[in-house]
Amino acid sequence: MGGDDANVRFWCPLRRLPVGKLVALVFLPVVLTAAYCGGLRLQCVVGLRGETPVMRSAVAVVLGFTLLSIGTFALTALGSLTTWSVWILVLVTLASGATLLPAHCRDLRAVVRSWQPKVPELTVLVVLIMCLVLLAVEALAPPSAADTMAYHFFLPKRFLTASEFYYIPGVTMNSPVAMHMLYTLGMAICCDRLAALLALAHAVVLGGCMMTFGQRHLGSATIGLGAAALLLSTPMVVATAASGHIDVALSLY
Repeated sequence: MGGDDANVRFWCPLRRLPVGKLVALVFLPVVLTAAYCGGLRLQCVVGLRGETPVMRSAVAVVLGFTLLSIGTFALTALGSLTTWSVWILVLVTLASGATLLPAHCRDLRAVVRSWQPKVPELTVLVVLIMCLVLLAVEALAPPSAADTMAYHFFLPKRFLTASEFYYIPGVTMNSPVAMHMLYTLGMAICCDRLAALLALAHAVVLGGCMMTFGQRHLGSATIGLGAAALLLSTPMVVATAASGHIDVALSLY
C-alpha cells in the first residue's frame, strides 16, 4: 500500500499538500527532540547513562523511542489513536525532559569544539555524510520493498484506519512490534515518509554508537568514523535502513 491510500481515514491534512512528503523533514526534528527529551527524563528515573556525551545522547534517543512506541501502543489499544492524540503524546514527551536539554546540548557542543579533525578524519566524515544523504533520499522516495508493503507499513495504516488494533486476515506478521508503533506515530503526524525517516534515525544513532566505540576502545577518531561509514555503506544496511524494515533498529537495541 502506498502512502496516499484513500481508504486511510485518519486526519492529516498536510499529507495532501503537493510538498506533503517533504514536510516529513520538518516534523522529523520535532519527533527526535521529543524522543531525546523523554529519554533524558527516563535516564534520570532509572539511572541509565552513557559514559560519554555521545553515548548519553544515543541512550536517551533509544529510551525516548521506546517511550513513544509504548505510548502509541497504549493509544491504539485503547481505541484512541488519532492525529491529535499522537501530537499530545509527542508534546508531553517533549515537555517531560525539556529542562534537561540545555545542559546536554552544552556537553555535546563542548565535544564538537574540542574535536580537531585531521585530513583522514575529514575525508571519512565526508563519506559518512554522503551515505546519510543517499539514505535520506531513499527514505523520501515512495516505499517499494516487499516486506514494507506487506506488513511493516501496511499494518500501521490499517491501525490508523480503525484507530485501534484488529486482526487482519492473510497478513503474515499480524502482531504490532515497537517499530510498527513508531511507524504508526509517523504516519499519524505526517505520512509514510516520516515513518521511513524514523527508521533511518535508528541507523544514524547506531552509527554514532559505533563511532564512539571505535574512538574509545581503538583509540582513534578516524577508526570510529570509518566504522560508522562502513556500517552505513554496507549493502544490507543500505537496503533496509530507510526502506521501512526493522532490521537496523533491532541491531541498535
